Amino acid sequence: VYRREELQMIADLCIKHDVICFSDEVYEWLTYDGAEHIKIASLPGMWERTVTISSAGKTFSATGIKVGWAIGPGHLLKHLQTIHQNSLYHCPTLNQEAIAVAFEREYELFGREESYFKQLPTQLQAKRLRLAECLRSVGLQPILPEGGYFMITDISSLKVDLEGSSSKDESYDYKFVKWLIKEKRLGAIPVSAFYSPGSKAGFQNYIRFCFVKINMSRQLHARRLEKVEKNMWVEFSQLEAKYKVVNLGQGFPDFSPPSFLLESLCNTVNGGSSMHQYTRCFGHPALVRVLAKFFGRILAREIDPMQEILVSVGANGALFCAFQALVDEGDEVIIVEPFFDCYEAMTLMAGGKPVYVPLKPQKVTGPAVSSADWVLCPEELASKFTSRTKAIIINNPNNPLGKVYRREELQMIADLCIKHDVICVSDEVYEWLTYDGAEHIKTASLPGMWERTVTISSAGKTFSATGIKVGWAIGPEHLLKHLQTIHQNSLYHCPTLNQEAVALAFEREYELFGREESYFKQLPTQLLAKRLRLAECLRSVGLQPILPEGGYFMITDISSLKVDLDDSSSKDEPYDYGFVKWLIKEKHLSAIPVSAFYSSESKAGFQNYIRFCFVKINMSRQLHARRLEKVQKNVWVEFTQLAAKYKVVNLGQGFPDFSPPSFLLESLCNTVNGGSSMHQYTRCFGHPALVRVLAKFFGRILAREIDPMQEILVSVGAYGALFCAFQALVDEGDEVIIVEPFFDCYETMTLMGGGKPVYVPLKPQKVAGPDVSSADWVLCPEELASKFTSRTKAIIINNPNNPLGKVYRREELQMIADLCIKHDVICFSDEVYEWLTYDGAEHIKIASLPGMWERTVTIGSAGKTFSATGIKVGWAIGPGHLLKHLQTIHQNSLYHCPTLNQEAVAVAFEREYEMFGREESYFKQLPTQLQAKRLRLAECLRSIGLQPILPEGGYFMITDISSIKVDLDDSSSKDEPYDYGFVKWLIKEKRLGAIPVSAFYSSESRAGFQNYIRFCFVK
Repeated sequence: VYRREELQMIADLCIKHDVICFSDEVYEWLTYDGAEHIKIASLPGMWERTVTISSAGKTFSATGIKVGWAIGPGHLLKHLQTIHQNSLYHCPTLNQEAIAVAFEREYELFGREESYFKQLPTQLQAKRLRLAECLRSVGLQPILPEGGYFMITDISSLKVDLEGSSSKDESYDYKFVKWLIKEKRLGAIPVSAFYSPGSKAGFQNYIRFCFVKINMSRQLHARRLEKVEKNMWVEFSQLEAKYKVVNLGQGFPDFSPPSFLLESLCNTVNGGSSMHQYTRCFGHPALVRVLAKFFGRILAREIDPMQEILVSVGANGALFCAFQALVDEGDEVIIVEPFFDCYEAMTLMAGGKPVYVPLKPQKVTGPAVSSADWVLCPEELASKFTSRTKAIIINNPNNPLGKVYRREELQMIADLCIKHDVICVSDEVYEWLTYDGAEHIKTASLPGMWERTVTISSAGKTFSATGIKVGWAIGPEHLLKHLQTIHQNSLYHCPTLNQEAVALAFEREYELFGREESYFKQLPTQLLAKRLRLAECLRSVGLQPILPEGGYFMITDISSLKVDLDDSSSKDEPYDYGFVKWLIKEKHLSAIPVSAFYSSESKAGFQNYIRFCFVKINMSRQLHARRLEKVQKNVWVEFTQLAAKYKVVNLGQGFPDFSPPSFLLESLCNTVNGGSSMHQYTRCFGHPALVRVLAKFFGRILAREIDPMQEILVSVGAYGALFCAFQALVDEGDEVIIVEPFFDCYETMTLMGGGKPVYVPLKPQKVAGPDVSSADWVLCPEELASKFTSRTKAIIINNPNNPLGKVYRREELQMIADLCIKHDVICFSDEVYEWLTYDGAEHIKIASLPGMWERTVTIGSAGKTFSATGIKVGWAIGPGHLLKHLQTIHQNSLYHCPTLNQEAVAVAFEREYEMFGREESYFKQLPTQLQAKRLRLAECLRSIGLQPILPEGGYFMITDISSIKVDLDDSSSKDEPYDYGFVKWLIKEKRLGAIPVSAFYSSESRAGFQNYIRFCFVK
């Protein structure tokens, strides 16, 4: 930290020679041992020649927020502004606003002890001293820093053989750091890297450590998210809600879905227990069959419903699976501008590089200007295809423009895809909404394109029910199998109830195909009048609408309106952003800025357009991501298919064969007919009614106030919440401790996050006898402790455990908690069976233990809670500093969970909140009902000589099958565990479905547990 006299020496020379000073002061608030930070611009004569640089990331310990600033005299800053507006253009508004609020707080607390700027260096001081002690203890000489994040140390006292670690020509500190990383798994930076080539040799005996990470959480979000900007929809949705506007911004109808869909939903709600439980992972059989025949008719080909269709959680879910499955690190993805904003984010999240090509307007004024006037330049498009191009994504009809591609335009794209062996992702969610004779043509129908095209579509747009969250991908098996791998290990499955209702609606449309009474014929006719009415309104106030040929939206040129935006906009944001904010605040009318649909490089050229939603008016290369190579085939797929083939008594999969409680069914029925808003989008991170009741319900249990907006994320089942947690908080090379036996997705999600699974087993202390239970399976304290290292990011526990049924005692949870706190490790606590405990076992939330709330993400599930596994509503609860990263993943992948389902679950939880602890509570009644089933299964197993392990909680019971000797030659391959072969034999010969328990173990541990199988006793 420069002393005043040192700065004055520099200042005197700058003034004498008329030199500018760039003063980088990003660590200005981090000084120790009484060192005083002095701004050089404060010295006489220096303001007019100094540009001071600083950073919100360093100031508020949020380096991923990417907000920095330059301060200086106007005659210098004006030149920086010129560069900025023609390069970076603007910084995320949401982030800037948050920083502004934080600085307002610090202004009020300036100089006081409770100021963050006072507290932070005090906290870091201990870490600084601890690192210095560590370095001295191994004979190194630390250079104590007076400020900042870093400490350098002299390594000349350590003599290490570095011959095999590096090239001969590089500096000693480069070699030393490589050795340190490879041999000691400790990262540092060579200090000579901070010197010019001429000076490097004199400083090659120093390395740099970052001491602020000592005994603290490592960066808790995946590095690959740093390029993903905050989602624009969040900002404008919040603004719309605040000002209670006429909402022509977001793209959902203000009218109800067709009556036949509502009838299907009502009938399905009361259609038997199976409609409320899990269905096939890759798509409900009734739905994939009708989609296959429906789109097979259009494409004039036979589509395999099981291999060539994936049903996911809305089109967003299907797109996410496509990007994650088919785009790998460094792959280029061509994106046609304007584009739906998730395309860019999903490309970046998969490690790809977006390459943009614009639709350019050929005509910009006149009564007949339409989206057809926006076209691709053939030469420019061709230039974007290179040896690195993996895919192109088109949106047809396009959002926000409404363009419907002509056959010759699609053929141009197809020819380039075939020439360069590129995949085409064709987003066709608005395929049924075309106007003025525009014809929608499926890219996959062109010669040579089926085998390289993944077509995305959506029931929400198809049936005017955007809240239903059912979408699909259709394409050749060699591509779809990779999407299925992603889907089964992330979203897992889509709400059964919703899929069944959509299947019935499609069956109707298949029968009426091409006829005037078809909804697909009627809807665009109804919307045509709304489209023309909006165009007339816009022209009447002097604006130039661009008539869309398809979709929900119309863009309009606002350049003719001159508005003073000083109070509505920051200086750095595009004009259309400021205009929309002004429109919302002053006119209470919402829209979306069109520059949001462009890359940062192109935004400036399209900031004079805004978008309205008028429907509210009265393979040659490896085609799957390399990171999937470690992901094994999902056991559920194999045994579910086998069980279906042999028509077994299915005690394998974990769902009830009885209906959910009547109050939940009533909630669903009432919600179906509860108004159009229940069928449209709701808040991205959780329906307000649901997050509020979850906050008060679990706040009561945890004895703390939970912020429903910041500390809860509602996702597509517990599976979706888990996926967001792993993707958000596990980074490349992080270790995740997994307790065996484990629900199989934990391992896969760790690998998909780039992490390394580390296993620790629950070991049986007693294996025989009438009272053997899951309580006899325990963790070895020494073995568990040995798994925690400097690379450990997280531990995941399942309480009660699936498949074992173990309910952790308080002392067991405390042992885990102590290690998490000691090593600063996050805990993922999967508690989906929390209400199902037996024989007096008490479920304790690990987040309730001292010091654990701030490091725990708790996962829950409405499906297990209310015996409705097909409802697909789950949640993550935890501190805001962790949950915000899950929200980033969620909004750029799943986006939101079905509104209808969330509302019904909210109503059900309100009931349980009122009944909390009383005998008539469903949470009290259900385990009592299941207790009899549990005991009955145990008796059945003992009666044939098997040894059941009585579960203390959950749906499942495992049993030791070693006493039964069966000839498995015809049922099993030589390399698979005994329990796999046994279950196949059981299915084929006895028509009884189960799951092999070794599937819940790592490959290294399987052999020791291949004499157990799992049954679902709730059936």
